[in-house]
Amino acid sequence: MKNNIHYLTLAMFLLDQTSAAGIGETVFPCNVTTDCIGINPYYECKMNEKIEVPRNECVHKALFPMYPKEIVGTFVFMIIMLLSNVAGIGGGGIAIPLAIYFFELSMKPAIAISSFAILCSTIARFLYNFSERHPEKSGCTSIDYNMTTVMMPLTLLGSLIGAYVYKSFPDLYICIILTLLLVVFTFESTKKYLSLRADEVKKEKLAAEGLDLEPGAAKKTATIEIEFAE
Repeated sequence: MKNNIHYLTLAMFLLDQTSAAGIGETVFPCNVTTDCIGINPYYECKMNEKIEVPRNECVHKALFPMYPKEIVGTFVFMIIMLLSNVAGIGGGGIAIPLAIYFFELSMKPAIAISSFAILCSTIARFLYNFSERHPEKSGCTSIDYNMTTVMMPLTLLGSLIGAYVYKSFPDLYICIILTLLLVVFTFESTKKYLSLRADEVKKEKLAAEGLDLEPGAAKKTATIEIEFAE
């Protein structure tokens, strides 16, 4: 356990040093907005006065006025987050590509918007399910707070490490990590779907044959057949 803590501390130190080295988004200097159009059609040239030597840089445009593609993206984003809430998932893996495509954002701003959207939807879902009762355990809420107590420390630790990775790694590395995660999640979700679908088909087949699907039904049927034979 002590060695694991040492390794974790070393990893966080290396991430912090990587961040201090200045690895981040590419900065595009410019003179006029037309210099930025070739990089990103949503970029415009503005003076950056936050640096030691102010200069013009290509930055993403303000929210308004909205382009037609952004208006469509707003409604698509809303529908996707709605479906994600119904399914009980955060929807971050879907929201990030949507933000990149419809709003022409780079990876890190898209992640920030996705995180804020997940925060809002999670709070809304929690308030809605707060008083809902558990369908199988009488006298219990639908939220298992015992499981939450076990999971939250590791969740917070993972969030802390993820924040270091977000700050330290360039967009390309984060995009690769996100893509690999989405591939794994897609594979696991597909495997789970096939398993559930196979169970449903089996139950439908048994129901069509008039067999009881309750636990122990096969054993009861066999007992009846033996007694009838005797």
